[in-house]
Amino acid sequence: MSVGYLAQHLIFDAGETVREEIASVFENLVKMQSDMRFLEQQMSIVSGDQLDQVMNRYSRLQEAFDRAEGYASQAKIDAIMDGLGIIGWADRSVKVLSGGEKNLVALAKILLGEPDLLLLDEPGNHLDFEGLSWLEGFLKESDRTVVLVSHDRYLLDRVVNRIVEIEDGKAVAYSGNYSAYRAEKMRELIKQKAAFDDQQKEVQRLEEMITRYEIWGGEKNAKRAKTKTKYLDRMDRMDKPVMDRRKIDPTFGATQSSGKIALELRQYERTVGDRVLFTGVD
Repeated sequence: MSVGYLAQHLIFDAGETVREEIASVFENLVKMQSDMRFLEQQMSIVSGDQLDQVMNRYSRLQEAFDRAEGYASQAKIDAIMDGLGIIGWADRSVKVLSGGEKNLVALAKILLGEPDLLLLDEPGNHLDFEGLSWLEGFLKESDRTVVLVSHDRYLLDRVVNRIVEIEDGKAVAYSGNYSAYRAEKMRELIKQKAAFDDQQKEVQRLEEMITRYEIWGGEKNAKRAKTKTKYLDRMDRMDKPVMDRRKIDPTFGATQSSGKIALELRQYERTVGDRVLFTGVD
């Protein structure tokens, strides 16, 4: 199985242009094409049995090149770059790209590689609306397996058909998109809350019985209290379900009020290499 992984920290060959970097996915096709050009030259200068050998080798190479859709590779590169909105960067050096732009180049390479399994960590980062819409369509139409990590619930709603929730050291799978997962999760939480409340009532009832037996005294009541205590100790206690983990109640302990301005910038600029991303920002 071939795996394409979109990592958060990317490394590229500094001297490459964007198109060269993306085209490196088809390195084997470039090599085959180069070999074919060499054999074409050989055919013009050899003869006899040697020519037959060269032609046979050329025929096998051309068949493999066609099978790999080699002649369509350039069109594929253009389609992916255009879809992600980076076609205008084709001749730009990779070394002057910002982090977000490098992320898009890496995404283009992975999608072009057509791996059996796509591992995408926040692939929507740095995409504009048009690029995001294109990516959604690409992923929906792809027959590959895609494992997608994203904070964009709308992307998840439109693209995925299975959610894996990792919580408290456990992984639980849910069928459907993000909205279906949220609805099913809430139904489960409501059931767990009802079961927890029922168990708490039973625990309280048993504790009250044990207390009464101890107050009443006597050997018979002492045995009853001991039996109930053992039953209570063996009970598999449920954890109280957290109905909404999104609520955060932080305590910062500031000793004095902060100012109204947290950060002030005057004439700020940012460059990557020799390229100015923005300047004169107040």
